Amino acid sequence: MVHAVQNDMRKRVEGGATMNMELLFKSMQAQNKWTQQRTKSFIQTGRGRFNKAALLPEEVLGLCLYTGPQFMHYNCMLRKFPVALVESLKDNTYTTTIHCINSAIVKFSRAWLSPRPAEGGARFQRLAPPGAVCRQGQAGLPWCYGDGLHLHYHQPSGGV
Repeated sequence: MVHAVQNDMRKRVEGGATMNMELLFKSMQAQNKWTQQRTKSFIQTGRGRFNKAALLPEEVLGLCLYTGPQFMHYNCMLRKFPVALVESLKDNTYTTTIHCINSAIVKFSRAWLSPRPAEGGARFQRLAPPGAVCRQGQAGLPWCYGDGLHLHYHQPSGGV
């Protein structure tokens, strides 16, 4: 979806169009059949979630590097493969950067949760929604499911 819109916008700019929000709306309509209102709503939702995640500049930079030019190096350090690349990096394990990336992912995941979670101390508890069926899952983690719900794990408080 993103690449198609980017390519459409690039072609329009090469044809003399000005790069602005109006161009984005036209490209979203042409490529994805999204109305201007739907695109605006999507952007506002994303802004709200970014604000709720409260990412630090270091976390944003880490995500940009991970999803771009440094992916191969970080992935190599996390998986210790391919061996030749691991050896070429010597002692650079990117510990701080990988920590920033992990922190950003955790913050984003919390920002994208439904409004039902309740936080209790250092543990994050997910309350089972009304009507959910809960069972004991693998590794002893309980899981719940129900109409229109995604599979999710939660920390039981006194049983499942």
